[in-house]
Amino acid sequence: MGQVLHGSARTTQAVRAAIQRSQESLQTLAQRHGINPKTVAKWRKRPTTADQPMGPKPASTVLTEEEEQIAVAFRRHTLLPLDDCLYALQETIPQLSRSALHRCFQRHGVSRLPLTEDGRPPARKKFKDYPIGYLHVDFAQVQTEEGKQYLFVAIDRTSKVAFAELQPRATRMVAADFLRRVLEKLPYKVHTVLTDNGVQFTLQPHQWFPGGHSFARVCRQFGVEHRLTKPAHPWTNGQVERFNRTLKEATVQRYHYQTTQQLNEHLQAFLLAYNHAKRLKTLRGLTPHEFVCAQWQKNPAIFTRDPTQLTLGLYTYWGLDLDYRTCINFLDLKGEDNSYMVSSVIHYLYENTKYTYLEELIEKLTAITESAEAYQTEQVQAALMLYRHTHYPEHLDFLIDLIENGQEQNRMLATSILSHSCNQGACFLIPERLKAVLSPPGDK
Repeated sequence: MGQVLHGSARTTQAVRAAIQRSQESLQTLAQRHGINPKTVAKWRKRPTTADQPMGPKPASTVLTEEEEQIAVAFRRHTLLPLDDCLYALQETIPQLSRSALHRCFQRHGVSRLPLTEDGRPPARKKFKDYPIGYLHVDFAQVQTEEGKQYLFVAIDRTSKVAFAELQPRATRMVAADFLRRVLEKLPYKVHTVLTDNGVQFTLQPHQWFPGGHSFARVCRQFGVEHRLTKPAHPWTNGQVERFNRTLKEATVQRYHYQTTQQLNEHLQAFLLAYNHAKRLKTLRGLTPHEFVCAQWQKNPAIFTRDPTQLTLGLYTYWGLDLDYRTCINFLDLKGEDNSYMVSSVIHYLYENTKYTYLEELIEKLTAITESAEAYQTEQVQAALMLYRHTHYPEHLDFLIDLIENGQEQNRMLATSILSHSCNQGACFLIPERLKAVLSPPGDK
């Protein structure tokens, strides 16, 4: 195979090898091969005879070398898709874009996920597109020390807004009442409900009731079409089946609950974080609540009330009730899977503070700043909130130390969180010391 040299090359690989082997002077070799002595000196110093790569070096104009290493390590460790990596890393690298992350993965050879065991890429299936207002409803059985409970779940196929309730029994009336509460809480019109063929949702061939099934009566009352899956085809209702698994993995499969109340509190807190803080790839990086608000701007005719008024908070999330002390207790959660839940709770506590619980709240936030297991996102949020309520210099010193002695991403993270808090109306007077630390290096 012939040699491939760049257009201005004056030597071949054979000439270069001869120069590297020869002990003659530079001038003698230059005259023999008809080249400049500097060219002879250059090839004599090089360990190989191959051309060096020419042109601009592939480098990111968005990410620093440290940030690229963080992104690549995260991809190799988690094997998450591109969009999931983007949503997880943007909390630490606010200026990160999807295209910049894709180019970074390409440069480091991790742009494609590993193939399946049969050597093929993972199969992708997509649900048929429907307008907002298509509900999947199902129930599952869970267990606590007090005994069995039935978890009724509803999720919108398009907006991904989810609801769940624990019930001691799984009957026709319980299912109908659950559907009625969900339809009343949603700020938009529901046009279709999909369930399986269980006795809780439809009449069996041998049954007959005056007025029909109670679940069907609720559907008729709200003008909703009730669809049933094909018998023995549970995957037809796959969205709610998958969300059942998600709820179980976050609750009963991970924690032991002595009482049903403990399970219910954790369940509702998870739903609160999911609907308001979980960014979903299918929604192009939006949370379910943000997607509903975006639909309100596009097509307000299908809405029964303004969803932007259904803000995150106690007794305001579409009828969801949570105890204030329960919210504070969720600050004790640890681990990557609970990180967005803790951040969501701290975000709520920024805007809603009950001074009766202030001492307990300060104790929990201080534990986050001192914990080696807490994430930097949580520590920065906790430190900002502690200084907001106490104005103690040590909390400000901790935050400044975290920014100055850490990586550049800590400064960007603190700036992003503080700016978001100011936009939400929960900002406090920023000290000059903190302003100086948060300002870009060129502005100091």
